[in-house]
Amino acid sequence: MTFGKETSMKRIQILAGLLCLCMIFSGCSFHDLPWDSQNQYQQTQTVSESSSQTQEDLKIEQKNDYENLPDDDCRTLYDQLLPGVSEISTQQQSDGTYPIQEVTIPLSLSAAQIQESVRAMRNDHPEYFWLSTVYQYRYFGGNTSVQLFSYLSPEESAQNSQQLKQVIEGILANIDENSNDLDREIAAFNALSDRCAYDFDAEKDESKWRAYTAIGALLDGKAVCDGYARAMELLCSYVKIPCRIIYGTSKGDSHAWNLIDLDGNWYHFDPTWIDSSSIRVYDAFNVTDKVIQLDHTISPINGEEDGNFEMPACTATEDNYFVARGVPINRTDGLGSEEIIKALKEAMISGNTNLAFYIDPSINFQTELKALFSGFPYQFEKWVEAANSSLPSEKQIHYNSVRYIPFEAMHGISLQLDYQES
Repeated sequence: MTFGKETSMKRIQILAGLLCLCMIFSGCSFHDLPWDSQNQYQQTQTVSESSSQTQEDLKIEQKNDYENLPDDDCRTLYDQLLPGVSEISTQQQSDGTYPIQEVTIPLSLSAAQIQESVRAMRNDHPEYFWLSTVYQYRYFGGNTSVQLFSYLSPEESAQNSQQLKQVIEGILANIDENSNDLDREIAAFNALSDRCAYDFDAEKDESKWRAYTAIGALLDGKAVCDGYARAMELLCSYVKIPCRIIYGTSKGDSHAWNLIDLDGNWYHFDPTWIDSSSIRVYDAFNVTDKVIQLDHTISPINGEEDGNFEMPACTATEDNYFVARGVPINRTDGLGSEEIIKALKEAMISGNTNLAFYIDPSINFQTELKALFSGFPYQFEKWVEAANSSLPSEKQIHYNSVRYIPFEAMHGISLQLDYQES
């Protein structure tokens, strides 16, 4: 009997395969996860027809990591595991999880192959939020049997699935399915950002598993990077945008973010970073490999903990947020001011006070930044005054409360506008 643990970004250790009275040492404590196939089969519950339909409705069709598994044996295990993820036992284990129907295939897979298969399935299917990071496997007669576990009972998983479906339907109702890829991506992210904040408590307490899933972000409104990335992947799938989860580090800590395919070009997209403060920072909104690696480290492509599957190159800049949606700034001598003033007014009237500027790459970024905000001619203040002259009193921009974050690598500036105090 052997046990495994599919990795999360909190670097939960893989449980080593030690056959010793069904107990294994994880590096922190002992876990007693007895294998009892007969009991598990007897206790497996099929959810009601309506609940089963809800979970089927949530299912997304994508196989990004599946296609990058190392061999057909891994894909065979993945294919066998996927249909049974809703077959959850009613019997709770000593660790609080519920067994999922055991899967047996007539192949002898290595521990690394099993780990890759389970990880790829979880990465491709954030809608199966109840799947624990722990799994169990054994060999007999040339066969491999794998046991997954659920954090939730059958009733709880069905209830949360129904709630998630309602939230997603509400989000999709406000996204124009005929809009272009970038507009649908922006709408999906804005819906996620409006619902979610970073969960600092869960960062230090892995028992708060919901924060590592799509329901943490979309139902509870609290998530860590895994939850943000899985929620973004889920929303993108419903608006027909290919999206994957990528692992690595940022600021010295384990981290997860997304790769997103827009019009055939792949980009790095980090929803946690964009939404990490009171101002939306667009530094990691559709960037290249070169740009993301300025402050992120991408984990290697291998079967180790927090490793990645084969990844496409990210070299395009067409749909970078600053390039595609930033208000273009070509000069600070007043030319082009009308368009900028118009953008400021529209932002305040619409209530969307997040804005981005894109400084023409032919202009020295630091010189222009100073001329805008901290030195002569203080051009941004002039634009605010001009916008306020034609804005209603309740929509006036409070200049001293404007916050901005420059990002020289993409010649962009993220801004947060604020209203005048009445």
